[in-house]
Amino acid sequence: MSGSPQIENVVVVVVDALRAGNLGCYGYEYDTSPRIDEFAGESLQFNNAYVPINNTDPSITAIHSGIHPTVSVLRQGGRVTKEEKQRAETLPRIPELLSDRAGYHSAWTGHVLGRWHRNGFDYFPSERPSHEKRILFKHNEQRERARAALNAISGRFADTVSDLYYRFEQTVGDLTDSVRANDQTETDEIEQLLAQLDVARSSDERFYGYTHLIETHSPYEADDELIEKYLAEHDYPNRPLEAIADPEPPECSPVANVPYAEDWYTERDYEVGVARWYARYDACVTEADTKIGRLIDGLRDRGALDETLVVVMSDHGESLEEHGLLFAHTGLHEPVVNIPLLIRVPGSAGRELSKLVQTIDIAPTVADVFGLSTDELGFHGQSLLPLLRDSHDEEWQDREALLLEEANSQRRRGLVTKDRKYIFAIEGSQHPDKVTCRYCGEPHWPLEELYHLDADPDERNDLSDRHPQEAQELRETAQSMAEAYSLPTQIDVSDVTYDDEEEVIERLEHLGYK
Repeated sequence: MSGSPQIENVVVVVVDALRAGNLGCYGYEYDTSPRIDEFAGESLQFNNAYVPINNTDPSITAIHSGIHPTVSVLRQGGRVTKEEKQRAETLPRIPELLSDRAGYHSAWTGHVLGRWHRNGFDYFPSERPSHEKRILFKHNEQRERARAALNAISGRFADTVSDLYYRFEQTVGDLTDSVRANDQTETDEIEQLLAQLDVARSSDERFYGYTHLIETHSPYEADDELIEKYLAEHDYPNRPLEAIADPEPPECSPVANVPYAEDWYTERDYEVGVARWYARYDACVTEADTKIGRLIDGLRDRGALDETLVVVMSDHGESLEEHGLLFAHTGLHEPVVNIPLLIRVPGSAGRELSKLVQTIDIAPTVADVFGLSTDELGFHGQSLLPLLRDSHDEEWQDREALLLEEANSQRRRGLVTKDRKYIFAIEGSQHPDKVTCRYCGEPHWPLEELYHLDADPDERNDLSDRHPQEAQELRETAQSMAEAYSLPTQIDVSDVTYDDEEEVIERLEHLGYK
């Protein structure tokens, strides 16, 4: 990037469960993402970018560590094992690498994952306000019941109950004041991130910022007017909502088999049908798009855009109805693992690239930008900087294949090349020729799948029975890749506990995990 401005800052925006296929820059027919599309015109757009795994905990760990989940963290939420926590605590991650050096300020804003994800960040938001709000909600219900009971009380117990009720009201009032004093939702994740950039610049420090947008994760809570607008303007597939609220095998809807799911479906959803959930998702894309536009505007207004490398990506995609998976991110098919990845580099022109890249490449890229020695850190990914520099592609080592993992609803592994996809079960199943889903308990995933992506990009024709030799060769390649990965450091943590783990798991349950 000869003659390009000095990169002082890196900002990574992860939009949880964002599909590449629902963005205009990736070919979507509807105008859901005007600001992201504008950003893409100034960025390097990767058309073959993949996540190594399809759940948030392991995916974000891979983004910040550059280490493949195969040997680090595979599982999600409450299913993360003791050994995986030990690995997560031992891995050198970008925030921690920067915190060990003077002259850097780092911040996480947005959806809070807590636990090891907070390590190394100079600024990390508190979970307390949202937890207190849930308590307040329960207390408010109790207050209404208490009022009704008090009105029904008479006689000699009335004074005693009135006194107790007064004290209860006073306690709830104090708690309400506490929430208002500590509530971080008054400034959203974009304002918080920009404020932390201001802190770094005021101290003449370089800045690493990470923000996690949750809009496009189920249950797709968006503005009703925007949902109705898209429902009227767009021609979505439709059938009765019961298809996803209470699906019949072989279809699977993880969101129908988790706590709180019944609260996600509105009367209007049942009135319209599945089409309204498509509209809900698109409306969420637009709301996330608006936030990204505000971030870019904020950087530009501060004169910081041309000294900041900005990454917009997802931690995994989402299946809307593909492959019988209804509005969730189970499976290793393209809508779930082939993600949007856009990187804007100051001084470089926008262009599209078809090279195979994976999100384990983000950490070595950030390290490279900040001048850290990537060879000593043992990254499994490689720096994207050669691709980000105009006319320096020859410095990039092309890949022939990428390894994919799945360990939440079932344990499967995959391999993807530019024209092939192979997926297979690597642990026993309760059914002789199917993989049993942990969410619905039904055997509906084949033990192996083979797709020729060049002729079948939508993965409609499983060729594993017709090409067994090819399937076997791809399986052996995947297993060899998995065996070749190792941790860059020895595990040196004997035991790991997190004060916030219970709350994090509760929050994940509200998002549809179990």
